[in-house]
Amino acid sequence: MPNLQITATKKPVTVFGLLEAATILLAIFSVGTLFAESHRYLELFSHFRYQFFVSSVLLLTIFAFLRRRFFSLLLVGLTILNASLVLPWYVGRDQIEASGVTFKLLHANVHRDNTETSELLAQIDAEDPDLVILQEMSSDWLTALQTHGDKYPYSVAEAQDGAFGIGLFSKFPLDNARIVPAPPLDLPEIRAVIRLGEQRINLISAHPMPPVGRAETEARNAQLGALGDDIANISGPTLFIGDLNISMWAPAYQSFETTSGLRNGRKGFGIVSTFPVFFRLAGIPIDHCLVSEELRVVDFRTGLSIGSDHWPVVVVLSLRAGDSGA
Repeated sequence: MPNLQITATKKPVTVFGLLEAATILLAIFSVGTLFAESHRYLELFSHFRYQFFVSSVLLLTIFAFLRRRFFSLLLVGLTILNASLVLPWYVGRDQIEASGVTFKLLHANVHRDNTETSELLAQIDAEDPDLVILQEMSSDWLTALQTHGDKYPYSVAEAQDGAFGIGLFSKFPLDNARIVPAPPLDLPEIRAVIRLGEQRINLISAHPMPPVGRAETEARNAQLGALGDDIANISGPTLFIGDLNISMWAPAYQSFETTSGLRNGRKGFGIVSTFPVFFRLAGIPIDHCLVSEELRVVDFRTGLSIGSDHWPVVVVLSLRAGDSGA
C-alpha cells in the first residue's frame, strides 16, 4: 500500500488578518468591561475606555476605506459605544460667576521612592497654588515642603516610609484639620475646613489601596464606600481630592460619586489622564478632584513631571459668593 503524505498548510498571517483580530479583541473588551462589577480583571480593563474609543475610530477608518462591510458595521457600533462613555467628559464646563472667590490647588502623588523634590518645589513656585496636597509623602518630602512654611503656614500631615503618607499645606487658615484612619485598613485621610475669609470649605483627601490583588481591590472599594457615606453627611461646600486608584468608568467609582453627591471636576476638560507618566498613550485618569454644587471648576489640568509615576493635577476653583461650609 503506497504511503500517503498529508501536508498541512498554514494560513499566512496578513496585516488584514491582524486588523480583524484586533477588532474582535476590541469588541470583547469594549463590551465586556460594561460588566466590570462581575470581576476585578474586567474592571482593570475598564480604565482604558479612552484607548478603546481611539482604537475604534482608527480601525473604523481603515475598514471603511477597504470597504469591508461586516467589520465596518461592527466598528460603527463600537465607536458609538465608546464615544458615549468618553465624549461627555469634554463638554459641560461650569458657568463661572464673576463674584465668586477663586483659589488654586495642586495635588501630587510624589511616589514613595522619589527623592528628587526640586522639580515639584519649582512647580509650586511657578503655579503658586493656594493649597498643596501630597500623597505617598515621606519624611524627606515633608521636610522639603516645610522650607515653604512662610508661604504655607497652615498644614496637617502624616509622613510615612511606605505609600500612604499624606499632607495638606495651605495659605488659608484651617479649622479642625486632622488625619483620620480610614476603614478597613486604617489608611490616613485628611479632613479639614478651609477658611476663605468669612466662607468655609470642607476638604477631604484620601489614597486608597491600589487594586493589585483581590484583597486590595476589596479594601479600596470598602474605603470608597465608607468615604462616600461620610461625605454625604457633610453640609456646605465640599472638596475631595486624591489618588483613588480607579477611573470614572469603574462601578466602585460611580457608586462613590453617586453616594457622596459630588461631581468630578474634570467634566468639560476631558479625560485628563494622570497615570502612568512613562507611557502617556496608555494613560488613565485615576487622580480625581470632586466638588459639591457650591463650587465651580475654572480649570482642571495636569502639571509637569516631577519624577513620579503620576502627573500632578492643578485645579482652579471658584466658590459662589455667600456659600459657606459647616
